[in-house]
Amino acid sequence: MMMDIISRFIGYHKLCLFPFYAFIQSYLTAHQQQVTRILVYLVQSCHDYVPPEELMPLVRVIADNFVTDHSSPEVIALGINTLSEIFLRIPLLYQMEELEPLIHEVVEFKNNRDKGVVVAARNFMNVKIERRSD
Repeated sequence: MMMDIISRFIGYHKLCLFPFYAFIQSYLTAHQQQVTRILVYLVQSCHDYVPPEELMPLVRVIADNFVTDHSSPEVIALGINTLSEIFLRIPLLYQMEELEPLIHEVVEFKNNRDKGVVVAARNFMNVKIERRSD
């Protein structure tokens, strides 16, 4: 409940509490009991004033723990949808050269056999195209 309140304050008032992102990173595993809530708290706390360098480790952790071929389709879709929301809120992440391989890896999931993963990957592509045209 405390994470929820803090993330709402950070997002609504556009605060820069960088230790919060490091704190939340320790809870980002696919086997965490409340992982969907924790990912929602993470997305709530993202806003335009957060430098992309602060979120790079979080994006990497989400990619490594959720968006892999070894994960279940539900976990992959959850990870891709979370990345879509983060990238939508912080479009400067698309300009980070270190994330280019990750972006291409996520887009490759559009050829997956699971429909939920395909929909999530296409949503990620649409967000990417939409943000680049702005």
